[in-house]
Amino acid sequence: MSLLALFWQAAFVFFFGQSHGVSLDKVLHSWDAGWYLRIAGEGYSGTGWAFFPLYPLMIAGLADVTGMPLAIAGLAVSLACYAAAISIYLRATAVDAHVTQLPRGNNMGWILFLFSPASWVFFHPHTESLYLLLLCGTLFFWGKRHWRLAAFIAGLSALTKNQGTFLALATGLAAGFDYWSRGRGIRRSLAIFAVCGLISAGLWAFYPLYQYRVTGDPLRFLHSQVEWRPEMTWASYVRTFWFGNPWQNTNFGSLIHHAFFFGMVWCVARFATARPRDLIWVYFALHVGIMPLSGELVTDFRYATVLLPLWLFAGCWLFLFKWKLLPSAVLIVTLVLHQIMLGNSLIGRWAY
Repeated sequence: MSLLALFWQAAFVFFFGQSHGVSLDKVLHSWDAGWYLRIAGEGYSGTGWAFFPLYPLMIAGLADVTGMPLAIAGLAVSLACYAAAISIYLRATAVDAHVTQLPRGNNMGWILFLFSPASWVFFHPHTESLYLLLLCGTLFFWGKRHWRLAAFIAGLSALTKNQGTFLALATGLAAGFDYWSRGRGIRRSLAIFAVCGLISAGLWAFYPLYQYRVTGDPLRFLHSQVEWRPEMTWASYVRTFWFGNPWQNTNFGSLIHHAFFFGMVWCVARFATARPRDLIWVYFALHVGIMPLSGELVTDFRYATVLLPLWLFAGCWLFLFKWKLLPSAVLIVTLVLHQIMLGNSLIGRWAY
């Protein structure tokens, strides 16, 4: 089914791009891809510090080794990571995991994930494919109780996206809870939590240290993110929910994003209720909770793309819903939004 999603989107990009006069090179440099490719080719400067380093480093490395153009190298990295992520997740759900029983998903769950509104970013020079791979790798080692390896991969995810720090925190909590639930005692439980934290934080610290060496500001990435939206405060975070910030609007697109956000909140709550001892819900809650931080919710389609277990959980729940029209309606809306966002990504309209 993942190959179907790839072929469908590739065919759509080709024919839609041809009909609208959009070249492949322009497509591959659009949106945040332009920033990552610029960093891979020229290094950091200006507000580019807001973007984390692991993905552009991989692009630059592949381009240097193979001689590929940076855009093609970025596409290759994304496709390889996406394929590896799906493979690891399927392997993780095929074994009897001790700590977390990841949702295996039904056809509806996989369609919801593969054709989620902003899933086009998986087939584009964006960080989502790499982050998805690191998320699936972390959860794979959760299931095997290899907590140090899980913390190491979570640390790499923190060098990929902001949300990786939440994955690292959830990994430490899950490790501590696992030790405590097996009667290892509070001291050893706190010790494994601390060890996991040190491993993840030690990897993440490379970026602040590099920023300090180059700019004298170890938090340049954070200050650069604030430069994108100087008005960001905790008050603007709260006002987001009722369109209380001056840069927000109540156009149909914004209403759809709001409805989608509260749908994600509901899914996380359902997951936590159904699987309270599976602490991946802590990560889901933190991941979704950061969405309004920019004072609006117009990027939540992209934020949600990587939450594979949550999409599969939602698909399973919808399949069992008594009112059979609801699953069909959700599926149709998802596919329509997917096509709209994919088309928008090609012609320069908002596509996240």
